[in-house]
Amino acid sequence: MLPHQMRAGDFACLLCGSKLNLSISDIAVGITTGSCPMCSQPFTIKLNKKDIELLLEAEETGKQQ
Repeated sequence: MLPHQMRAGDFACLLCGSKLNLSISDIAVGITTGSCPMCSQPFTIKLNKKDIELLLEAEETGKQQ
Protein backbone atom coordinates (compact mmCIF):
# COMPACT_ATOMS: atom_id res chain seq x y z
CA MET A 1 0.00 0.00 0.00
CA LEU A 2 1.14 3.51 -0.70
CA PRO A 3 1.63 5.61 2.46
CA HIS A 4 -0.21 8.62 1.00
CA GLN A 5 -1.36 9.97 -2.36
CA MET A 6 1.78 10.12 -4.45
CA ARG A 7 2.93 10.25 -8.03
CA ALA A 8 5.50 8.03 -9.73
CA GLY A 9 8.06 10.85 -9.52
CA ASP A 10 7.72 10.92 -5.71
CA PHE A 11 9.54 7.61 -5.18
CA ALA A 12 12.94 8.18 -3.59
CA CYS A 13 16.01 6.11 -2.74
CA LEU A 14 15.92 4.79 0.83
CA LEU A 15 19.71 5.07 1.09
CA CYS A 16 20.50 8.57 -0.18
CA GLY A 17 17.02 10.13 -0.42
CA SER A 18 17.26 11.30 -4.04
CA LYS A 19 14.31 11.02 -6.38
CA LEU A 20 14.37 7.94 -8.61
CA ASN A 21 13.08 9.93 -11.62
CA LEU A 22 10.38 7.36 -12.40
CA SER A 23 7.43 7.98 -14.67
CA ILE A 24 4.15 6.10 -14.60
CA SER A 25 5.30 4.07 -17.63
CA ASP A 26 8.33 2.82 -15.64
CA ILE A 27 6.16 1.17 -12.96
CA ALA A 28 4.17 -2.04 -13.29
CA VAL A 29 1.94 -4.22 -11.14
CA GLY A 30 4.19 -6.51 -9.15
CA ILE A 31 7.87 -5.80 -8.65
CA THR A 32 9.77 -2.96 -10.31
CA THR A 33 13.53 -2.86 -9.90
CA GLY A 34 16.28 -0.50 -10.94
CA SER A 35 19.23 1.54 -9.68
CA CYS A 36 19.25 4.93 -8.00
CA PRO A 37 20.54 7.59 -10.42
CA MET A 38 22.62 9.24 -7.67
CA CYS A 39 24.16 6.45 -5.57
CA SER A 40 23.64 3.48 -7.97
CA GLN A 41 22.15 1.31 -5.23
CA PRO A 42 19.45 -1.11 -6.37
CA PHE A 43 15.83 -0.43 -5.47
CA THR A 44 12.69 -2.55 -5.52
CA ILE A 45 9.13 -1.23 -5.60
CA LYS A 46 6.29 -3.70 -5.10
CA LEU A 47 2.84 -2.43 -6.08
CA ASN A 48 -0.54 -4.08 -6.46
CA LYS A 49 -3.30 -3.17 -8.91
CA LYS A 50 -4.95 -0.74 -6.44
CA ASP A 51 -1.61 1.07 -5.93
CA ILE A 52 -1.25 1.53 -9.70
CA GLU A 53 -4.80 2.90 -9.90
CA LEU A 54 -3.97 5.41 -7.14
CA LEU A 55 -0.78 6.46 -8.94
CA LEU A 56 -2.70 6.97 -12.19
CA GLU A 57 -5.31 9.03 -10.35
CA ALA A 58 -2.61 11.20 -8.76
CA GLU A 59 -0.93 11.69 -12.15
CA GLU A 60 -4.22 12.82 -13.71
CA THR A 61 -4.92 15.17 -10.78
CA GLY A 62 -1.43 16.67 -11.16
CA LYS A 63 -1.97 17.30 -14.88
CA GLN A 64 -5.25 19.11 -14.24
CA GLN A 65 -3.68 21.55 -11.77
